[in-house]
Amino acid sequence: MLARLKRETQALRASADEGRLEPLHTTATVASYATYLSRIYGFEAPIEAAFLGTRDLAHVVDLRWRPQVRLLKSDLMALGIVDPTRLPTTSVPRFATVAEALGWMYVSEQNTILHGQLHRHFARWIPDELVAAGCYLVGVERVAGTRLDDLGSILDLYATRPEIATKIVDAACTAFRRQRLWFLKSLPLEVSRDVAR
Repeated sequence: MLARLKRETQALRASADEGRLEPLHTTATVASYATYLSRIYGFEAPIEAAFLGTRDLAHVVDLRWRPQVRLLKSDLMALGIVDPTRLPTTSVPRFATVAEALGWMYVSEQNTILHGQLHRHFARWIPDELVAAGCYLVGVERVAGTRLDDLGSILDLYATRPEIATKIVDAACTAFRRQRLWFLKSLPLEVSRDVAR
């Protein structure tokens, strides 16, 4: 199933990755790092909330071991954003089926593969800040490949019929499109000061 997802979402994933990898083309500052994490939070927090609200998903995936949003909040608070829940977020529909949620989860896990590159880039420019506010990139990167492989095993077990597999792929395509749009229209390069207070 992972091979099919990779193949059928390749172009959309590359387009969505442009937004995730945008910082690699600039000199990092504390403000740009805070903005970057804010953008990620704005995309991932509503998705994780939708996972928790998806009926029967917890029977398929252990949702307790998804630390992304918790680590993002911690990093954002370390950067001076007192209440990350006040940041703008994308709207994510409730997932009608487990298959739809799994497609979005694939996108979330696929994004973690980029964390090593991003951490190295930010560490080059703002190493001291990453000591206190680098948990998200480092913590998730350490287990990214394993978690993606684990998700692949779950997908193989769950996608027992072609129509289920197709729903998962369609949902992943939708998620990559939504991610691309979110990064195109989200926060400006600097987090506004009123959110940081």
